[in-house]
Amino acid sequence: MKDTDLDSRHSDLRHAPSKGDELSADEIRERALTALHQGRFQIADELLQGANVELTAMVESLRIYQAELQIQNDELLRSQRQTQLALERFTGFFNGLPIAELVVDRYGLIKEANFAAQDLFALKHSHIHQHYFTRLIEEDDRGLVAELWKRRLPGERKSLTLKEIRFRCNERDCFIGDLHVAPLLNFESESELYVCAIIDRTESVQHRQALNASSERLQRHESELQERLKEIRGLYDVLRETSRHDAPMENVLQRIVDRLPAAWQFPELAEARILLPVAVFQTTGFRLTEWMQTTPIVVDGVGEGEIQIIYRDLPSNVEDAVFLEEEQALLEAVASHIAVYFERQRDARRLSESREHYRVLAEYSPDWEYWLTPDGHYRYVSPACFGLSGHQAQDFINDPNLIARLIHPDDLDIWTQHFQETRCSEQPDHEAMEVRLIARDGGEYWLEHICNPVLSDDGRYLGRRGVFRDITKRKQIESELTKLSLAVEQSPESIVITDLDGCIQYVNEAFVRNTGYSRDEVMGDNPRLLKSGQTPPEVFEDLWEHLLQGRVWHGELVNKRKNDEIYTELVSISPIRQSNGCITHYLAIKADITKQKRLAEELDQYRHHLEEMVEARTLALRQQSHSLQALIDNLPQMAWMKNREGRFVAVNRVFAESKGRTPSEIIGLTDYDLWPNEMAERYRIDDAEVMDGGCQRTLEQPSLTNPGALYETFKAPIIDDSGEILGTVGFARDITPQREMEAELARRAELAESAVRAKSAFLANMSHEIRTPMNAILGLTHLLRRELINPANINRLDKIESAARHLLTVINDILDLSKIEAGKLQLSEEDFSVTMLVDQVSSLILDEARAKGLILKVDLDPDLPWMRGDVTRLRQALLNYASNAVKFTHSGSVTIRIHLLRRDADGLEVRFEVEDTGIGISPDKQSKLFHAFEQADASTTRRYGGTGLGLAITAQLARMMGGEAGAESVPGQGSTFWFKVKLQSGQPGLLVTHAHRLAAESEMRDRCAGGRVLLAEDNPINREVALELLNSVGLNVETAENGQIALEMAGRGHYDLILMDVQMPLMDGLTATRAIRALPEWREKPILALTANAFEEDRRACMDAGMNDFVPKPVEPLDLFDALLRWLPERHPESAGAQSASLSLSAANPTTPETSASQSLSNARRADLLAAIRVLPGIDLRQGLASLRGSQEKYLKLIGRFIGSHADDPKRLAEALASRDGEGLARLAHSLKGVSGTLGLVAIAEQAKALEVARRPEALEHPETLIEAIDAIDHALLSLRNAVEQSQIPAQPVSPADATLDPEQGRILLDELARLLSEDNAFALTIYQRESARLAILMPDEQAELENLIAGFDFESALELVTMVRARL
Repeated sequence: MKDTDLDSRHSDLRHAPSKGDELSADEIRERALTALHQGRFQIADELLQGANVELTAMVESLRIYQAELQIQNDELLRSQRQTQLALERFTGFFNGLPIAELVVDRYGLIKEANFAAQDLFALKHSHIHQHYFTRLIEEDDRGLVAELWKRRLPGERKSLTLKEIRFRCNERDCFIGDLHVAPLLNFESESELYVCAIIDRTESVQHRQALNASSERLQRHESELQERLKEIRGLYDVLRETSRHDAPMENVLQRIVDRLPAAWQFPELAEARILLPVAVFQTTGFRLTEWMQTTPIVVDGVGEGEIQIIYRDLPSNVEDAVFLEEEQALLEAVASHIAVYFERQRDARRLSESREHYRVLAEYSPDWEYWLTPDGHYRYVSPACFGLSGHQAQDFINDPNLIARLIHPDDLDIWTQHFQETRCSEQPDHEAMEVRLIARDGGEYWLEHICNPVLSDDGRYLGRRGVFRDITKRKQIESELTKLSLAVEQSPESIVITDLDGCIQYVNEAFVRNTGYSRDEVMGDNPRLLKSGQTPPEVFEDLWEHLLQGRVWHGELVNKRKNDEIYTELVSISPIRQSNGCITHYLAIKADITKQKRLAEELDQYRHHLEEMVEARTLALRQQSHSLQALIDNLPQMAWMKNREGRFVAVNRVFAESKGRTPSEIIGLTDYDLWPNEMAERYRIDDAEVMDGGCQRTLEQPSLTNPGALYETFKAPIIDDSGEILGTVGFARDITPQREMEAELARRAELAESAVRAKSAFLANMSHEIRTPMNAILGLTHLLRRELINPANINRLDKIESAARHLLTVINDILDLSKIEAGKLQLSEEDFSVTMLVDQVSSLILDEARAKGLILKVDLDPDLPWMRGDVTRLRQALLNYASNAVKFTHSGSVTIRIHLLRRDADGLEVRFEVEDTGIGISPDKQSKLFHAFEQADASTTRRYGGTGLGLAITAQLARMMGGEAGAESVPGQGSTFWFKVKLQSGQPGLLVTHAHRLAAESEMRDRCAGGRVLLAEDNPINREVALELLNSVGLNVETAENGQIALEMAGRGHYDLILMDVQMPLMDGLTATRAIRALPEWREKPILALTANAFEEDRRACMDAGMNDFVPKPVEPLDLFDALLRWLPERHPESAGAQSASLSLSAANPTTPETSASQSLSNARRADLLAAIRVLPGIDLRQGLASLRGSQEKYLKLIGRFIGSHADDPKRLAEALASRDGEGLARLAHSLKGVSGTLGLVAIAEQAKALEVARRPEALEHPETLIEAIDAIDHALLSLRNAVEQSQIPAQPVSPADATLDPEQGRILLDELARLLSEDNAFALTIYQRESARLAILMPDEQAELENLIAGFDFESALELVTMVRARL
């Protein structure tokens, strides 16, 4: 309750009467109404105290009325709030309208205006409010709006619209808008306010006005166009007439004159005339009047005539000019078209003449020209096509595809591509293409072709115009120039070209090789960089005196290479002249004669011949660089050219000087003017034969004017482009010195060949003579070692054996050096790790170094990558250095060091060196180090031994690998021996260690033990190796000997994987794999290739056949296990465990015959066999043992089987080569390569790999390399067999009771003994001792003699005796 209500109530109480006083009903009503009027709705109950019933009823009525009023008051308040909200929404809508809206009362006063209206009139709300609406209207329209407001609006209650009223938006500007007025009715439906909507129509009104103006202009233009139409018709008539190219010019011009008057304003009065210097064309009524209009006809800026229009009479109704400006423009246009007509006529005449000229040129041009239309047909072909193709032009027009059939097959693709790309192309050829064409007669021509688009005057594409040009002779010349260029570049002599200032502009490869400088280092430099200071100054003075006089200088220069090495060159320097005789360059041809200087007395004739070669090459270079006349003038031989009549048209200076004349004096003469009639007649007959036959001739004739001289004369016809013979060209040179030199060279070659044969015979004889006692030494040493017990005696035997094997090393070094010098040593290539290489070398010298108390160090460049090269020869070279270092070092250390010097796109350059702290070498003796059979001094040989071949072989190997060898040494401090070689980057491989193998085997047993594998391998040794590896990891393996058996087993058995050899008899691995893949159960199971061919094409062939992976031979266990882990399914642990237990049990209780045989092999025998095999060259014992998981017994057993099964392979290979059975030879070699690689017989594997090329037919054309490979295999097999047989424990001699044999057994025994004797095999002694009882039966009379011969190791005499006895049986 409000305070006012309380106050009022208190006031009422104060004024209320006491109990005794009573108010009347009127007083109470009056007070209650007063309270209600005052807003006090609570009437005090005290007012009712003492009131009567009527009063109380009245008060209750008032209270009810009061409640109703309260309810109405609440509703009124709610209605006010809704009205306010609606008003706010209307205000937002009103202000948001894009159309200007105003609320105006009936007196024209603006009450409200929305934002659009404020923007339209540019007035703020405060300005526009209470603003009279009519003040916003322009004065011209203000009265109309005021009338509307006063007259019409009060009487009508509907919307009214006034169109296009002009409003004021500010003091200066106005706009046009439509006014829409609508009454705004109040609750009594009376119009107190009006809503005015104003729509801006300014832009649309302006557009309408512009449109009306345009319409009016178009109407005017239409009337004007009607006037011009007849002018255009006249101009069109002129155009049509001037377009008649076939009509005579006189007719065209006359028709133009007749049509012109109709185009003028008064055609009935108009006449026309064309006035030309040579003719006049006019209408019939033409005459000169004062009403005339003219314009000149101008062609290329020159007036060619005039057009005249006249009116015969003055036209009526003409106020100003008689002729219109448009008519003058029309007349000028007509004159312009006539001028164009004249130009076209002139161009047509010129085109006709040009066509005639082109036809004449094309018809008589030696080039074959054509015009090909866009649809691929020939529109024109010149007659020259017949001379090149043998076909007439019409043949090509009739058959557009004829040219494609004539193109050489090798060039057809590029011709077809060019034809398709250019046939519809509007682009010209940027360069000519060269193709070969086969003419109708079979002749082959080189043609140069180029074609360009043919476009009309209006740019239309009309086809292509092409030209074929015969460049056959140019190609021949280019070929000759290429040969000459290659001859210069590949010349063994250094060739240098400098400018006149001495700056080097060209050097050939021989210069780079001889001096040690690269091309980049010398280009632009002066040759004085080679000066050594040892050439006398007068030599250079003489040199420059000759050159400045334009003469050739010959002499010797002592120069210095980049490495400061002094050498002597025989030099010929000559000026190079241009055709005008001007000298622009100097040419130097230099030959290194350092060695020849030591043999100067034997090489006088050779130097003379060399000078002739220098001169000839100098002239050949001039032929490349200068014109024909310069070439002819500088030739050292006589050269000339004659015409068909036999008259000289060109001769060189040599020819002229031989006749005592100048070249100009001989021009025009004949042979009869220079030689006796008999000789001249003979020359004329030779010329006639050359010209008639059109071919070259070379004759050797003795000189009649120079007795004893022999001249070589070359003559050839001179033929022009059309094939016409114009004359002959000839050269003649004195070849007497050349013939003498050839005879001398042949004699010396024969002497050298004899020396080589003698050397080969000596080496063969020496090898035989040394190996014969060596067999006795090694054999007896072996036998004695098994019988002796005394350690001192055994030590002496070891020294004997060591000396013998050292002698074998000497022999092998001699043979290696001989093979290198003969150029028969071939380098192989394989990827290798430098770390592994150094490890192998270190292991070979480590024991000896430790025995001497030396420290062995290794220093490797950390940047060394895997490399590719001949690792065997690198190991041999490095081992030579390392073993020498250990030999000559008594204390201190030996360091093996390898550094990477260079790595680029060409490969790697690597430096190998061995540094020691040994005795050192004096400087004066270091020059002998790398010479064969030489050491520092004799005392070195006496004290340390050796042949002096190791360093020579190392140096030769380094040079073969693109490098060099050297040494630095200080006496008493030590030496550093080094060599540099060039190698290629290799592919990184896996350095397999024993830990790797154990981990792989363990993983195989854990994951795959119990798996079933089918092994298809035809070679029994390879099969046994693979079985050993697979069984060792718990796999169940079944084998098949060829692809046919593997196919049958795969069809009926269950296997998890197949290991398939590729090359097998009956059915190869690829065929078998394809057939197995056709079996339903083998579509997804893995098949792995197992082959010695590891090339990419072999891998692709295996994958294409359906194989999943590739395992190369010789089988590396880690590679095999990795492949199996990738493809074998993982077995359940319980089955794998059971299998593993089974394997352990079988391993603990071996019962197979092979195991028993291995156990029976004594340790001494095994060590002896392995030692004998290890020392053989070309055997990697580590690789062979790794293939069998280190099992020595298994390895030796397989070696024995290998010797037995492959002993006849060299014979079979030779027979296949003799019968030219390349496929059979390659198959045998492939099988031998696989098994030998598995057993570590790397030399045999490499030679077998070289024999696989016999599969290509071209390899059989040059069988020398194949023969050498077969011989090497035979030698390696023989060495292996001898080593094994000599290491066998001799059997006890048979007792007499057992000495019984039939004749056939006797022949077999004698054959075997004869074979061993023929091979100088010491095992013959063992055989004799074992079979002495049986031999006594076979040859009782000769046994004692045979025993003496064999005991004395006279195997040749023993062989003769055995052969004699064998023939007797």
